[in-house]
Amino acid sequence: MFFLYFPYVFLLSLILFVEFTEKKKSKLWALIVFFAPVTAPYYIFRTKKEEGLTWIMIFLASFSVVVASEVTLYTFKKEKMKYSDQPPVIRQALRIADELQETTEKFDYAIIELEEMSRILSGLEKIDETAEYIGTVRLAGGANKATVSKLINYIGNYRSYYNKKNVQWVFLIEEYYKSDVIRRHLDSFEEYLSAFEDLLLFSYKNFYKISELENPKALRNYDAYYLQYRRAAEKFSKYNLQRTEYQNQFVQEHPKIEAYLPGVRQSDVFSIHRQSFSKFF
Repeated sequence: MFFLYFPYVFLLSLILFVEFTEKKKSKLWALIVFFAPVTAPYYIFRTKKEEGLTWIMIFLASFSVVVASEVTLYTFKKEKMKYSDQPPVIRQALRIADELQETTEKFDYAIIELEEMSRILSGLEKIDETAEYIGTVRLAGGANKATVSKLINYIGNYRSYYNKKNVQWVFLIEEYYKSDVIRRHLDSFEEYLSAFEDLLLFSYKNFYKISELENPKALRNYDAYYLQYRRAAEKFSKYNLQRTEYQNQFVQEHPKIEAYLPGVRQSDVFSIHRQSFSKFF
Protein backbone atom coordinates (compact mmCIF):
# COMPACT_ATOMS: atom_id res chain seq x y z
CA MET A 1 0.00 0.00 0.00
CA PHE A 2 1.16 3.60 -0.68
CA PHE A 3 3.67 2.49 -3.32
CA LEU A 4 2.84 5.57 -5.39
CA TYR A 5 1.30 7.90 -2.83
CA PHE A 6 4.38 8.64 -0.69
CA PRO A 7 6.78 9.17 -3.62
CA TYR A 8 4.17 11.48 -5.17
CA VAL A 9 3.65 13.66 -2.07
CA PHE A 10 7.40 13.65 -1.39
CA LEU A 11 8.10 14.93 -4.91
CA LEU A 12 5.32 17.51 -4.59
CA SER A 13 6.67 18.73 -1.24
CA LEU A 14 10.21 18.83 -2.62
CA ILE A 15 9.11 21.04 -5.52
CA LEU A 16 7.39 23.39 -3.08
CA PHE A 17 10.43 23.39 -0.77
CA VAL A 18 12.72 24.42 -3.65
CA GLU A 19 10.29 27.13 -4.75
CA PHE A 20 9.89 28.50 -1.22
CA THR A 21 13.66 28.55 -0.81
CA GLU A 22 14.12 30.54 -4.02
CA LYS A 23 11.37 33.01 -3.03
CA LYS A 24 12.65 33.18 0.56
CA LYS A 25 9.29 32.21 1.99
CA SER A 26 8.35 29.98 4.89
CA LYS A 27 9.16 26.34 4.15
CA LEU A 28 6.38 25.24 6.50
CA TRP A 29 4.01 24.91 3.50
CA ALA A 30 6.15 22.13 2.09
CA LEU A 31 5.76 20.17 5.33
CA ILE A 32 2.03 20.86 5.43
CA VAL A 33 1.58 19.65 1.84
CA PHE A 34 3.56 16.49 2.63
CA PHE A 35 1.15 15.51 5.40
CA ALA A 36 -1.95 16.99 3.72
CA PRO A 37 -1.58 17.13 -0.09
CA VAL A 38 -5.14 18.43 -0.45
CA THR A 39 -3.86 21.81 0.80
CA ALA A 40 -1.73 22.19 -2.34
CA PRO A 41 -4.50 23.90 -4.38
CA TYR A 42 -4.74 26.60 -1.70
CA TYR A 43 -1.04 27.38 -2.03
CA ILE A 44 -1.22 27.26 -5.86
CA PHE A 45 -4.17 29.65 -5.90
CA ARG A 46 -2.40 32.15 -3.65
CA THR A 47 1.00 32.13 -5.36
CA LYS A 48 0.11 31.53 -9.02
CA LYS A 49 -3.04 33.57 -9.51
CA GLU A 50 -2.62 34.01 -13.26
CA GLU A 51 -1.90 30.33 -13.97
CA GLY A 52 -3.55 29.02 -10.83
CA LEU A 53 -6.49 27.23 -12.46
CA THR A 54 -4.23 25.34 -14.87
CA TRP A 55 -1.89 24.20 -12.09
CA ILE A 56 -4.80 23.23 -9.86
CA MET A 57 -6.29 21.08 -12.65
CA ILE A 58 -2.89 19.43 -13.21
CA PHE A 59 -2.62 18.69 -9.49
CA LEU A 60 -6.16 17.31 -9.22
CA ALA A 61 -5.67 15.10 -12.28
CA SER A 62 -2.32 13.71 -11.12
CA PHE A 63 -3.52 13.25 -7.52
CA SER A 64 -6.64 11.40 -8.73
CA VAL A 65 -4.50 9.07 -10.87
CA VAL A 66 -2.25 8.29 -7.92
CA VAL A 67 -5.17 7.58 -5.56
CA ALA A 68 -6.96 5.44 -8.16
CA SER A 69 -3.76 3.48 -8.81
CA GLU A 70 -3.25 2.89 -5.10
CA VAL A 71 -6.81 1.56 -4.74
CA THR A 72 -6.29 -0.75 -7.73
CA LEU A 73 -2.97 -2.06 -6.40
CA TYR A 74 -4.47 -2.59 -2.94
CA THR A 75 -7.44 -4.49 -4.35
CA PHE A 76 -5.17 -6.68 -6.47
CA LYS A 77 -2.87 -7.42 -3.54
CA LYS A 78 -5.79 -8.14 -1.22
CA GLU A 79 -7.25 -10.57 -3.75
CA LYS A 80 -3.89 -12.26 -4.19
CA MET A 81 -3.28 -12.60 -0.46
CA LYS A 82 -6.82 -13.43 0.72
CA TYR A 83 -5.99 -17.11 1.21
CA SER A 84 -2.42 -16.62 2.46
CA ASP A 85 -3.38 -17.75 5.98
CA GLN A 86 -4.64 -21.12 4.69
CA PRO A 87 -2.55 -24.29 4.19
CA PRO A 88 -1.44 -24.79 0.55
CA VAL A 89 -3.82 -27.72 -0.07
CA ILE A 90 -6.87 -25.76 1.10
CA ARG A 91 -5.63 -22.58 -0.59
CA GLN A 92 -5.52 -24.31 -3.98
CA ALA A 93 -9.01 -25.77 -3.47
CA LEU A 94 -10.34 -22.30 -2.66
CA ARG A 95 -8.77 -20.89 -5.81
CA ILE A 96 -10.31 -23.62 -7.96
CA ALA A 97 -13.64 -22.97 -6.21
CA ASP A 98 -13.34 -19.28 -7.12
CA GLU A 99 -12.64 -20.32 -10.72
CA LEU A 100 -15.73 -22.54 -10.60
CA GLN A 101 -17.85 -19.64 -9.38
CA GLU A 102 -16.57 -17.47 -12.24
CA THR A 103 -17.19 -20.07 -14.97
CA THR A 104 -20.61 -20.84 -13.49
CA GLU A 105 -21.62 -17.18 -13.70
CA LYS A 106 -20.40 -16.95 -17.32
CA PHE A 107 -22.27 -20.13 -18.26
CA ASP A 108 -25.46 -18.82 -16.64
CA TYR A 109 -25.13 -15.53 -18.50
CA ALA A 110 -24.61 -17.33 -21.83
CA ILE A 111 -27.73 -19.45 -21.26
CA ILE A 112 -29.84 -16.44 -20.30
CA GLU A 113 -28.60 -14.58 -23.38
CA LEU A 114 -29.48 -17.53 -25.62
CA GLU A 115 -32.92 -17.67 -24.05
CA GLU A 116 -33.50 -14.00 -24.87
CA MET A 117 -32.25 -14.45 -28.44
CA SER A 118 -34.49 -17.46 -28.99
CA ARG A 119 -37.60 -15.43 -28.23
CA ILE A 120 -37.16 -13.34 -31.38
CA LEU A 121 -36.45 -15.37 -34.52
CA SER A 122 -38.08 -13.18 -37.15
CA GLY A 123 -35.70 -13.53 -40.09
CA LEU A 124 -32.54 -14.99 -41.60
CA GLU A 125 -30.18 -12.71 -39.70
CA LYS A 126 -31.67 -13.57 -36.30
CA ILE A 127 -31.71 -17.30 -37.06
CA ASP A 128 -28.05 -17.24 -38.13
CA GLU A 129 -27.04 -15.11 -35.15
CA THR A 130 -28.75 -17.46 -32.69
CA ALA A 131 -27.23 -20.58 -34.30
CA GLU A 132 -23.78 -18.98 -34.08
CA TYR A 133 -24.29 -18.04 -30.41
CA ILE A 134 -24.91 -21.68 -29.53
CA GLY A 135 -21.15 -22.13 -30.05
CA THR A 136 -20.52 -19.49 -27.38
CA VAL A 137 -22.84 -21.32 -24.98
CA ARG A 138 -21.00 -24.57 -25.65
CA LEU A 139 -17.64 -22.95 -24.90
CA ALA A 140 -18.96 -21.48 -21.64
CA GLY A 141 -20.47 -24.83 -20.68
CA GLY A 142 -17.25 -26.64 -21.56
CA ALA A 143 -15.18 -24.28 -19.42
CA ASN A 144 -17.60 -24.75 -16.52
CA LYS A 145 -17.57 -28.53 -16.89
CA ALA A 146 -13.76 -28.58 -17.05
CA THR A 147 -13.52 -26.55 -13.84
CA VAL A 148 -15.97 -28.88 -12.08
CA SER A 149 -13.82 -31.87 -13.11
CA LYS A 150 -10.68 -30.02 -12.02
CA LEU A 151 -12.11 -29.40 -8.54
CA ILE A 152 -13.51 -32.93 -8.14
CA ASN A 153 -10.17 -34.46 -9.19
CA TYR A 154 -8.29 -32.20 -6.80
CA ILE A 155 -10.63 -33.14 -3.95
CA GLY A 156 -10.10 -36.82 -4.79
CA ASN A 157 -6.32 -36.44 -4.68
CA TYR A 158 -6.42 -34.92 -1.19
CA ARG A 159 -9.51 -36.62 0.22
CA SER A 160 -7.71 -38.00 3.27
CA TYR A 161 -6.32 -34.55 4.10
CA TYR A 162 -9.73 -32.87 3.88
CA ASN A 163 -11.29 -35.59 6.02
CA LYS A 164 -8.55 -35.19 8.59
CA LYS A 165 -9.00 -31.39 8.67
CA ASN A 166 -12.82 -31.73 8.52
CA VAL A 167 -13.07 -29.46 5.45
CA GLN A 168 -16.63 -30.41 4.52
CA TRP A 169 -17.52 -27.75 1.96
CA VAL A 170 -15.36 -29.38 -0.71
CA PHE A 171 -17.26 -32.64 -0.32
CA LEU A 172 -20.60 -30.83 -0.61
CA ILE A 173 -19.62 -29.37 -3.99
CA GLU A 174 -18.43 -32.79 -5.07
CA GLU A 175 -21.71 -34.39 -3.92
CA TYR A 176 -23.80 -31.88 -5.85
CA TYR A 177 -22.01 -32.22 -9.18
CA LYS A 178 -21.74 -36.01 -8.97
CA SER A 179 -25.47 -36.52 -8.46
CA ASP A 180 -27.52 -38.31 -11.14
CA VAL A 181 -29.94 -35.37 -11.24
CA ILE A 182 -27.19 -32.99 -12.38
CA ARG A 183 -25.73 -35.51 -14.83
CA ARG A 184 -29.12 -36.03 -16.51
CA HIS A 185 -29.71 -32.28 -16.61
CA LEU A 186 -26.36 -31.54 -18.30
CA ASP A 187 -26.73 -34.41 -20.76
CA SER A 188 -30.23 -33.28 -21.74
CA PHE A 189 -28.99 -29.71 -22.16
CA GLU A 190 -26.28 -30.83 -24.59
CA GLU A 191 -28.91 -32.81 -26.53
CA TYR A 192 -31.14 -29.77 -26.56
CA LEU A 193 -28.39 -27.50 -27.92
CA SER A 194 -27.63 -29.95 -30.72
CA ALA A 195 -31.30 -30.30 -31.71
CA PHE A 196 -31.84 -26.55 -31.53
CA GLU A 197 -28.75 -25.89 -33.64
CA ASP A 198 -29.83 -28.47 -36.25
CA LEU A 199 -33.26 -26.83 -36.51
CA LEU A 200 -31.81 -23.34 -36.85
CA LEU A 201 -29.21 -24.32 -39.46
CA PHE A 202 -31.78 -26.19 -41.56
CA SER A 203 -34.18 -23.25 -41.28
CA TYR A 204 -31.44 -20.85 -42.35
CA LYS A 205 -30.31 -22.90 -45.36
CA ASN A 206 -33.86 -23.61 -46.55
CA PHE A 207 -35.50 -20.35 -45.54
CA TYR A 208 -36.94 -19.41 -48.94
CA LYS A 209 -37.86 -22.96 -49.91
CA ILE A 210 -40.02 -23.18 -46.82
CA SER A 211 -41.33 -19.64 -46.45
CA GLU A 212 -41.98 -18.68 -50.10
CA LEU A 213 -41.91 -21.76 -52.33
CA GLU A 214 -43.45 -24.04 -49.70
CA ASN A 215 -41.39 -26.91 -51.08
CA PRO A 216 -43.03 -30.18 -49.86
CA LYS A 217 -39.71 -31.95 -49.21
CA ALA A 218 -38.27 -28.98 -47.34
CA LEU A 219 -41.45 -28.73 -45.26
CA ARG A 220 -41.32 -32.44 -44.35
CA ASN A 221 -37.67 -32.16 -43.36
CA TYR A 222 -38.44 -29.07 -41.33
CA ASP A 223 -41.18 -30.95 -39.49
CA ALA A 224 -38.71 -33.74 -38.70
CA TYR A 225 -36.12 -31.31 -37.35
CA TYR A 226 -38.79 -29.48 -35.38
CA LEU A 227 -40.11 -32.72 -33.85
CA GLN A 228 -36.59 -33.66 -32.82
CA TYR A 229 -36.16 -30.21 -31.31
CA ARG A 230 -39.46 -30.39 -29.40
CA ARG A 231 -38.58 -33.77 -27.91
CA ALA A 232 -35.18 -32.51 -26.80
CA ALA A 233 -36.74 -29.33 -25.38
CA GLU A 234 -39.34 -31.28 -23.39
CA LYS A 235 -36.69 -33.66 -22.08
CA PHE A 236 -34.47 -30.79 -21.04
CA SER A 237 -37.41 -28.98 -19.43
CA LYS A 238 -38.23 -32.09 -17.40
CA TYR A 239 -34.68 -32.63 -16.14
CA ASN A 240 -34.09 -28.93 -15.59
CA LEU A 241 -37.13 -28.82 -13.34
CA GLN A 242 -35.77 -31.78 -11.38
CA ARG A 243 -32.40 -30.07 -11.15
CA THR A 244 -34.01 -26.86 -9.89
CA GLU A 245 -35.93 -28.70 -7.15
CA TYR A 246 -32.82 -30.66 -6.17
CA GLN A 247 -30.69 -27.53 -6.09
CA ASN A 248 -33.21 -25.55 -4.03
CA GLN A 249 -33.27 -28.30 -1.44
CA PHE A 250 -29.48 -28.61 -1.49
CA VAL A 251 -28.99 -24.86 -0.98
CA GLN A 252 -31.45 -24.82 1.91
CA GLU A 253 -29.40 -27.51 3.62
CA HIS A 254 -26.01 -26.03 2.66
CA PRO A 255 -26.43 -22.27 1.93
CA LYS A 256 -22.70 -21.48 2.02
CA ILE A 257 -21.98 -23.25 -1.28
CA GLU A 258 -24.75 -21.57 -3.29
CA ALA A 259 -22.23 -19.36 -5.09
CA TYR A 260 -20.61 -22.42 -6.68
CA LEU A 261 -23.84 -23.86 -8.08
CA PRO A 262 -25.63 -22.98 -11.35
CA GLY A 263 -28.18 -20.18 -11.35
CA VAL A 264 -31.71 -21.41 -10.70
CA ARG A 265 -32.87 -21.08 -14.29
CA GLN A 266 -36.45 -21.49 -15.39
CA SER A 267 -37.68 -24.98 -16.26
CA ASP A 268 -39.26 -23.71 -19.49
CA VAL A 269 -36.20 -22.01 -20.95
CA PHE A 270 -35.90 -21.90 -24.71
CA SER A 271 -39.46 -23.18 -25.18
CA ILE A 272 -39.85 -21.95 -28.75
CA HIS A 273 -43.33 -22.80 -29.94
CA ARG A 274 -44.25 -23.56 -33.53
CA GLN A 275 -45.81 -20.09 -33.72
CA SER A 276 -42.33 -18.59 -33.46
CA PHE A 277 -41.70 -19.74 -37.02
CA SER A 278 -45.25 -19.35 -38.31
CA LYS A 279 -44.60 -15.92 -39.85
CA PHE A 280 -42.55 -17.42 -42.62
CA PHE A 281 -42.85 -21.24 -42.39
